[in-house]
Formats: sequence, structure tokens, C-alpha cells
Amino acid sequence: MTTAAAATAPTAGSYLYYRHKFPVRVMHWINVIAFTVLFMSGLQIFNAYPALNWGGTSYVVFYCADPMGANNTDFYYESIDLDDAVHPQTILAYDLNDATLPVPNGAPLRLRVERQLGYKHAKYITGIEFVASFDKIAGGKGGYWEDQGYHWWAGI
Repeated sequence: MTTAAAATAPTAGSYLYYRHKFPVRVMHWINVIAFTVLFMSGLQIFNAYPALNWGGTSYVVFYCADPMGANNTDFYYESIDLDDAVHPQTILAYDLNDATLPVPNGAPLRLRVERQLGYKHAKYITGIEFVASFDKIAGGKGGYWEDQGYHWWAGI
């Protein structure tokens, strides 16, 4: 993507349709393409705004309201790199099948990273952070399941 393309962000309310197998079902997600959030935050991805300095941001971390662990004191978090964050199929969904996203599906906001396995699709998002490394976040591996031994890159 060129600098000129980065200056024009996609609009909110984009529609993406996904056909899932077993059972076959078409899901209609109404969303904000994740790139829009990055663009609106002023994050320097394509050098469109060279005056901004984001300290070498490499990853986007999504914090969730999902309690995990034996005592429910650890909360789910997940991360993706900037390549996946700006991919047009990476979305932050707030609506499903023409209705407000239900809680079982991740309300109020759910990450969909279609190029990665399901554990990267964070639900119940409460915060987003741009970081250069995972060193100071939980177990330092980039996600709840990654801290438990899963691979960080979950590409398909």
C-alpha cells in the first residue's frame, strides 16, 4: 500500500461475509476494518505522518474481559503484528447477522483475523495497545495461550 492509500481510511460499517463449513453457514459481520482504528489513532504504519513517533511499534495487543486461570484473576489477551492488523480481512466486529453482537459471540467488540487460527480471534475486547515487544505483558509471549505454550504465529 502506498502513502497516498494510507491517507484515506476505510469507513466504519463495512460488510464482510464469511462462509464457514461444518455446518455451512454464512456469517454477516458488520465491523470496523482494523486498519481504520490504526489510521484514526495516528499510528505511523506507511510513513504517511513522519512527524509522529510511535517508538517502534510492531504489535497490537487486545485485552479482553474474559477471566482465565484457576482463580479467574488472569484475563485473556491476544496480539497480532502490524501486517495482520492492516490486512483488509482483519476486522473489529460489533454486529453479527444484522443484530448487535451478542455476548456469546464476543460483545461488545470482537477481533476477526481470518488469516490466523481461532485463538487469535479475541472476544470481549476492553482495550487495545500498540507495543514494540511483549516483555512487560503477562508471560511475555504475546497472548494468553502463547504463555501456556502455543505458538505465537497461528497462520493458516
